[in-house]
Amino acid sequence: MSEIIPKSSLRKWAIKKYCEHCSTMELMATAENNLEKTAIAIVALLEVDPSTRYQGMCAEDVAYLKSCHQYLKPLVNDPGAVRACSSR
Repeated sequence: MSEIIPKSSLRKWAIKKYCEHCSTMELMATAENNLEKTAIAIVALLEVDPSTRYQGMCAEDVAYLKSCHQYLKPLVNDPGAVRACSSR
């Protein structure tokens, strides 16, 4: 990853995807720049089976994505947490 995605951006797109139920394609269409598209892609990767999610990626990208996904999992797995985040 060439740029660090702010947690606030990851949270914003996770809420739109998992709380507001927007599709990845809808989100990509609303993204204003490549950084937002990257954040959406990171969020969307949570839907990919964990056994294949990181295949073909270099170790640096895997480590970065796993840290993003560790941050996002509580938001995605607990609807109450997503609702609480969306009210901030």
